[in-house]
Amino acid sequence: MRIRHFLQRALPLAALLSAVLPAAAQDVEDTSTAIFDPGFRTLKVSMDDDFFALPVLRPETDDAVVISFDEMTSDPSYLQYSIYQCDADWKPSQLIESEYLPGFNRGDVSDRALSSNTFQFFTNYRITVPDPEGNPDMMPTQSGNYLLKVYREFEPEETLLQARFQVSENTATISGEASAVTDLADGESQQLELTVTLPSGLRVTDPYSQILVVTEQNGRPQSRRVTTRPLQIDHNRLIYRHNRDLLFPAGNEYRRFETVEALTPGMHTDSIRHIGRLYDAYLAKDERRADRQYLYDQTQRGRYLIRNGSATDSDLGADYIDTYFTLDMPEVIGADIYLDGEFTNHRADPRFRLEYDRQEHLYRVAVPLKQGSYNYQYVAVPHGGDGSQADPAVIEGNYPDTCNEYNVSVYLRLPGARTDRLLGTSTIIFQP
Repeated sequence: MRIRHFLQRALPLAALLSAVLPAAAQDVEDTSTAIFDPGFRTLKVSMDDDFFALPVLRPETDDAVVISFDEMTSDPSYLQYSIYQCDADWKPSQLIESEYLPGFNRGDVSDRALSSNTFQFFTNYRITVPDPEGNPDMMPTQSGNYLLKVYREFEPEETLLQARFQVSENTATISGEASAVTDLADGESQQLELTVTLPSGLRVTDPYSQILVVTEQNGRPQSRRVTTRPLQIDHNRLIYRHNRDLLFPAGNEYRRFETVEALTPGMHTDSIRHIGRLYDAYLAKDERRADRQYLYDQTQRGRYLIRNGSATDSDLGADYIDTYFTLDMPEVIGADIYLDGEFTNHRADPRFRLEYDRQEHLYRVAVPLKQGSYNYQYVAVPHGGDGSQADPAVIEGNYPDTCNEYNVSVYLRLPGARTDRLLGTSTIIFQP
């Protein structure tokens, strides 16, 4: 049974003052889902009851976003969190906190529990939005993009980690399809055609500038596309076809491995050894897949699932395993190679950068990962790049039959408004 700890502390004057500052005054320059403190791992943002659903809250539903993460200690910390609204570009909005939250912008991370029967001790934390019993004031009242930031008690200036989620009005209907038949006709792309039906009664004087359609492929922020120009407008229906902003490199199916059983090698795992105090998992050697024959594989489209087959609660009972990746290919000149997937938060984090072994002519990296089922791929990032230019095609290739997930968000940006409203979201799956 998971043990819940509820903390009740009085806010000092400095904390009260910071709680009413506008979001723009907070340190939200980097607004991606990310871990900044190396003492924390396994940041997962999901819906409470749907593994594949986007972290989007909708009105008049029982939706709940769950943000889970571990601290590598058996001595739990007193953690708190704040929520900041962002515009469609994930930049801080101009709303003050009292305009999108019903109370003070400070919640306690009271759901925490120690690991159970693991060699690696850790504390698992879980934040639920909304949380009517523990933190009733921490539920946004306005639609839009939101960034939740976690910090140590009364130290909001030092962000430990942060996570994105959305609140949708769920009033716009989004339909469409993805196709391998594209305007480029290069055999390496996929293109979306979308129809957005706006709610009746919504006053939009210029849909070419006031409606923003934002699309991402497989949850990768680097793939983000923004379009504002529909090909056709039919009353309240906006039709987007033959739009270059809706063209995407097709990519390749994600690679997969499993470490669900600590004593038994799982999918794509050559061996598991118990060395010293912890387990080591050696994955099968990977090779460059660009310019090779495409092979279909049913994947989780980049996601990962924490699971220990012997534990009743995998969040607490899944152990950390040093996982060894090997990529057998010539060195890529002018670029670094990183692991990419939901478990890396799609960031060019040094912890996930592979080192090239010039004697063996291959790349290697060892990463402590919690037991489970993982999707991953390799991306190339130019030397000195920040990760926004991460390119999977150098290693994985582009194949038009790849099964991809396209996440679409429709925003309303009115003249003079201090934020963008999120009218609706949708997910479109390309299946060959």
